Amino acid sequence: VKRLNEFTRQIEQTFDKNIAEGQPATAKTKVSQQPASNATDGNWKTFWIAPKANNSSSLTINLKKQRTFDHIVLQEYIPLGQRIAKFNISVLLKGKWRQVAKGTTIGHKRILQIDKVTTDRVRINIKKSYGRATLNEIGLYHSD
Repeated sequence: VKRLNEFTRQIEQTFDKNIAEGQPATAKTKVSQQPASNATDGNWKTFWIAPKANNSSSLTINLKKQRTFDHIVLQEYIPLGQRIAKFNISVLLKGKWRQVAKGTTIGHKRILQIDKVTTDRVRINIKKSYGRATLNEIGLYHSD
């Protein structure tokens, strides 16, 4: 019981503060009804939608200052279905984009544990989707 309580506390501490929440997000091609900023607004009812189906698209979060994190949480807007089939995540380090994670499906929630990284920019690259990709929420978290 003691270990389970410690484990619960660790999970709660890790996922207590979403570094990305409220931070500006942009996409190369804007979709005015569902803009990139919806993916970082902390609201389950809003989401970003890619401009076209099956095409590569990306969304960039500007953290405004250097932040350290080691967990990335992605969520698709499930009321429209699971659409993302392939993605990767890059961070800006010393002026160059470096891939820190990649995956296939996201679905309701995908938690990615990565090596600890410090950056002020994060890019989610959608490489393949079935229909227009959606992202409901992007979370960046730091475990102690």
